[in-house]
This record gives sequence, C-alpha cells and structure tokens, in this order.
Amino acid sequence: MKIAVAGKGGVGKTTVCAWFADFLSRQGKDVLLIDADSNATLGLALGFSEGQLPVPISEELELINSRVGSGIINLNPKVEDIPERYSVKKENIKLLVLGGIKAAGSGCSCNANAFLKALLAHVVLERDEIILVDLEGGIEHLGRGTVEGMDALIVVSEPTLVSFKTAKNISSMATELGLTKRILIFNKSDKDNFDFNGYGDFDNISFIDYLPDLVKMGMSNPCILDIEQRKICDPIFSDIFKFLNKED
Repeated sequence: MKIAVAGKGGVGKTTVCAWFADFLSRQGKDVLLIDADSNATLGLALGFSEGQLPVPISEELELINSRVGSGIINLNPKVEDIPERYSVKKENIKLLVLGGIKAAGSGCSCNANAFLKALLAHVVLERDEIILVDLEGGIEHLGRGTVEGMDALIVVSEPTLVSFKTAKNISSMATELGLTKRILIFNKSDKDNFDFNGYGDFDNISFIDYLPDLVKMGMSNPCILDIEQRKICDPIFSDIFKFLNKED
C-alpha cells in the first residue's frame, strides 16, 4: 500500500503522517515513511533526536554525483540500496529523509532532482510494503508514473476556505494523473459545528478535532508520539485503512 500525504503548509500533514504510521505500527504493520518535504520534521515528530537523523538524501552530493554523473545526467541511477543504507528505524517504522523534490523550472539542482525522483519512483513502484510519503505541498513534484503507482492520496486541510481550496486543487491534479482514491482529512475541526459542502471532490472524508495537548506539547517537545491524545485518531486511521483495502 503506497499513500501520498499532501496539503497546504502548516495544516498538519506531518502530524497525520506520523500518527498514521504509529497506528499501523501498533497493529503490527511494518511501515516505510518518506519525508519528501524540504522542511524535514517528520523524524523529530517520531521522536528521533537531531543527532539520530540522517542527512537528507538531497544533501548527499557526493553520492548523488557518483550515481547520476556530471554533464549528461543518468536518469536511471542505481537507487535500490538507498532505503536500507540511509533509513533509520524505530520499532516497526523506518524513516527515509529525502529532502524536497523541486518542481520543473524552480532553479533546482538537476542532479539531485533526478536522483530523488528515481529513488521515490523505485520505492513506490518496486517495493512491496506500506509506504507513506510526506510531500511538500501537492503532488506536482512527482512524475506521472510515480503518481500512478500510488494507491491513494490523503489531503490534509484546515477548516477554512483557503485551505480547502488548496485541497481541492491537489485532488483535481491527482485525478488528472490517474490517482482515483482521494481522502480528505479536516484537521483542527469541529465536525458537529462545521458547515461543509464538498463531498464530491473526495472519496472519503474524516475529521480530527482540535487537540489542546498537541499544541501544548509542541512548544516543548517535537515528538508527537508522546501525546496519549493521539489515540483518539485511531478510529479514523482504522476506517481509512479499511477503505483502502476494500475491493473496488
């Protein structure tokens, strides 16, 4: 099962990614988490210290240049060994920190971008395990083939018009690229007092309440797995997992 997690910056997608992985781990599932956000904080959210976290692959320039080459770029570099060599593990969760994958024309390093895209394509298309990818913004940074290899897209949104507009745009782009299972999670919301009319844009919609403990802990401890309140979300992740596993 391969799931991309996207959303406007600050809506809580890294929190959702970490808590979903934690839920699956507590069910005995092995999970590979991919941090593909240039503001890579997924490791801290999982409880790794700064010293335990690997350097993002995007900054491993010697490795990248040795695999991609200089001048004429090798668009199919060897990447099969990277997940095991560069990931860190906590119980059933493995974390691989990519760093941000840049969109075309953004002034990025072509070598690094080619390597990261090849690595992500390998992970999504060739590895047989549960994979959650924490993306930077939307899915515009991914190739069509990689998107087609995803089983689902989770879009995280705050209960505001601006945030939901971004979520709808991400969902529309995913549909155009052939990703048919689109899940919306409204974070920091009050379902009972929330007037929402947008069910036609997503196949499954869930709501996570505003959790005061998350805000309090975030000021002193970046590890959100230390929050017992996170288990309130277990039924949400259970329903999503069942939805993704049901026969079409």
